[in-house]
Amino acid sequence: MLQLQFAVQQYSAYVNVESGMLKTVKDIISTIANRSF
Repeated sequence: MLQLQFAVQQYSAYVNVESGMLKTVKDIISTIANRSF
């Protein structure tokens, strides 16, 4: 049971990092796009 809880925590932390990275990448892409055009 404790192992499962730990796995869920790891997964949610991973998802948070992933969504944060995606947002950063989107921001960078939009900045580059705004500069280009």
